[in-house]
Amino acid sequence: MHAFGDPLLTRVVVPINNTNNGDKLTIELNADYQHLFDDINLDNVIVIHGSSKVVIAVMKNLKNNVFSDANKFSGAIDVEKPHLTIAPNPTNSEIVEISLTNYNQDVSNITIFDNNGKIVQKIINPSPKQEIHLEKSGIYFVQLYVSGQPQQALKLVRL
Repeated sequence: MHAFGDPLLTRVVVPINNTNNGDKLTIELNADYQHLFDDINLDNVIVIHGSSKVVIAVMKNLKNNVFSDANKFSGAIDVEKPHLTIAPNPTNSEIVEISLTNYNQDVSNITIFDNNGKIVQKIINPSPKQEIHLEKSGIYFVQLYVSGQPQQALKLVRL
């Protein structure tokens, strides 16, 4: 809705129900987009950025009719969390590839710990595919942090 002009934006807090099911967060959002154009005649209307009465009406409908407790429509959206995979594992190689699926801007870092809990490597703002180098044989733990909080830990064995 930004294209309609920032002065028309209003904050809308939408009540949701959510269920955390393993790696998926299911969000149920009550929204009925059929009401977006209630009482608006769209015949021969030209929408001008930020200045149209039609846009103001659409924004009011969005706030009052689309996201209301009264509507009957409910949908579910699956939002998958970032997830690590390591290959090969176990490995004889010094080089190991870490892959991030469902990568997003909330991924803070990947930290590799040795078996004693000492940080061996810390990758800040990692890319979806990342190579790490492990010189010594041993057991390592690879920890994914999302929004600064631990999300997932995997064991990595370097033979």
